[in-house]
Amino acid sequence: MLDPSWPAKGAHISSVGGSHGHELAPDTVRTGSLFVEWPGVAASVPPAGAHELQGIPPHRITLLGSVLDCHHPGRRGPTELTVFKSTGHAALDVAAAAVVHDVARARGMGTTTEMERPPRAATSSPVRRWIAAPLCAGA
Repeated sequence: MLDPSWPAKGAHISSVGGSHGHELAPDTVRTGSLFVEWPGVAASVPPAGAHELQGIPPHRITLLGSVLDCHHPGRRGPTELTVFKSTGHAALDVAAAAVVHDVARARGMGTTTEMERPPRAATSSPVRRWIAAPLCAGA
């Protein structure tokens, strides 16, 4: 378990998993601004949900997607402790990446680059890669 005295002011903590018990101390959860990838992180019992967030009121939790789509500012000050608690659902990672990609493309953001395939590939034709840029104004 991460000792709550370790993070400096303004730190960000990402905690992924922890299906066998708490990774974050109660003081860290109590004082930090909490971000999650899906509402079930707090609403579902472990191992689907996070041990640390059981019983946390919904108003204390911000969905990561609401930061990515600019409906929530994310960090609100330089000394704010931010905590991302993930239960590690790969399907949600893919879904979040798709949302970021779609929003950025719709806003004309990002850069398309040409990259060569590795030598072991069947063809040497260029591979198109799209790189996302910051999505929110002022980011």
